[in-house]
Amino acid sequence: GEFIEQLRRSPEVWYGTVIPWKGSHPPLQNNRTGSLKRLATLVNGKLEEYDTILQRQLEEGLIEKAVNPAQGKKFYNPKKAVIGENSENTKMRIVYNASA
Repeated sequence: GEFIEQLRRSPEVWYGTVIPWKGSHPPLQNNRTGSLKRLATLVNGKLEEYDTILQRQLEEGLIEKAVNPAQGKKFYNPKKAVIGENSENTKMRIVYNASA
């Protein structure tokens, strides 16, 4: 289907595709507010650690900054931090929730 047709593989073996918008679905509401609320929950002393992880992912090419402002449909990919208090090596990891 459309998802497979638009799936691209980079030389580094990363996969990318567009968000599969359903043509007949009514327009989604802008989820910027909900995404910012999730981010606000990190202000309790974890925001710096969260930012460090995002900066590392940016440097490693796991995420990238949007080059152009979004045109037309906009969707903010909400993220949340999962904190493993008992974890030996990874105390925090970021979960991207594109289905929100």
